[in-house]
Amino acid sequence: MVLLLALGLLTPLGAAAVISVMVVAVFSVHIQKGFFVNNGGYEYNLVLAVAALALAFTGSGSISIDALLNYRESGTSWGLASFLAGVLAGVISLTQRKPVQTVSAATTK
Repeated sequence: MVLLLALGLLTPLGAAAVISVMVVAVFSVHIQKGFFVNNGGYEYNLVLAVAALALAFTGSGSISIDALLNYRESGTSWGLASFLAGVLAGVISLTQRKPVQTVSAATTK
């Protein structure tokens, strides 16, 4: 799905996929470490999600497969749809995760 965004094919769908992955990354790994990336925070993930969202709002551009196929779906409605679909997919993915069980050194002996 991320390849869709890189090629400029079905850009709103690719943007939703990137946003979904970044939501999962932020809330499963980076949120506890704060904002700044030098401490392992979620700053970079937020930048990637916002960049994907910007592409959903503005479209993929003239040098893309979407333009080659004359598919020019972009704008406010497509940007909001990508945002909502990405966040919803990320939240669904987070709720379906199973907690990781850690094994302590005392129980392995």
